[in-house]
Amino acid sequence: MLQAIQQGESDPQVLAELAKGRLREKLPMLRLALDGRVQAHHQLLIGELLDHLDYLDRVIHRVEVNIAALVAKEEKAVELLLTLPATGPVTQNYKNYCYYCSVHEIFPPTTSSCLVCTAQAESAFNSSCIFS
Repeated sequence: MLQAIQQGESDPQVLAELAKGRLREKLPMLRLALDGRVQAHHQLLIGELLDHLDYLDRVIHRVEVNIAALVAKEEKAVELLLTLPATGPVTQNYKNYCYYCSVHEIFPPTTSSCLVCTAQAESAFNSSCIFS
């Protein structure tokens, strides 16, 4: 409906038919609300907002791709670590704790949830990982 408004559609009957979900239960009221109310500046503002939403979708996608690449790198390191003799789930958990430690350096916890950090330092605000 917003894209149709942005592209110049102003017929309340046509716009109301584009409604989705629960808004479809209120078509008569929607037609009345849209009748003569959509003006050129509304179209411009809606277009700007839709462009901004598209931009945010692209940014989210780029960040998700970056996170996936970083996670993939870490998975390979953990898999390699687990191939060493005398390693197992406990070693993998230490690696997870190291991740929490690095996060704590950026966002210090109010109560330390990282056991490795707790073991190393009394202060939750002085957490650097001993396994890095």
